[in-house]
Amino acid sequence: GAPPVKEAMRVLHRVALAQTRVDRQGWFTAMRALSASYAVNPSAAGLASGLLYLAQVIDDDEVGLVVGQRLSNTLDPAGAAGFLQGFFEVNALALVKSRPVVAALDAYLIAIDKDRFRDLLPVLRRAFAPLGPTERRYLLENVIGVRSIGEKSREATALLLEKDKDKLKAMNADLAKA
Repeated sequence: GAPPVKEAMRVLHRVALAQTRVDRQGWFTAMRALSASYAVNPSAAGLASGLLYLAQVIDDDEVGLVVGQRLSNTLDPAGAAGFLQGFFEVNALALVKSRPVVAALDAYLIAIDKDRFRDLLPVLRRAFAPLGPTERRYLLENVIGVRSIGEKSREATALLLEKDKDKLKAMNADLAKA
């Protein structure tokens, strides 16, 4: 299945970045081919795209195009969600801070047919599960920015900051008790 293959991809990627005798360009070319292929497991293609992005082989604009293309496949929404799952496995924080990535994600979610949305929820849940509170906050802030909500954006950001303050106060109180 995909998990052993994806672990091998991670290891090979680390080796390609760390070892001077490894043909980095050859590795990046192979990863680009995996990223672009619809014949490989979508989660592995997502992982390849995320690794290329974090290695700065592809920039914000290119990753936005890749993610947008993969997520626009309305004939295979489960494959698109699988791509997203693999993509987020790399470094969710770096990915949700990218406006082009968030714009592509927003367009994908809006485009899902309401009748298929319920069927996709388990896959989407798995894709978004790795996102912690910080990643979710950045994702929400960038969705608000992408949608140019304006004044509502400031209100939402203030609400997020207030919730963060409440959590910090609660943590501080817990620490004081210890």
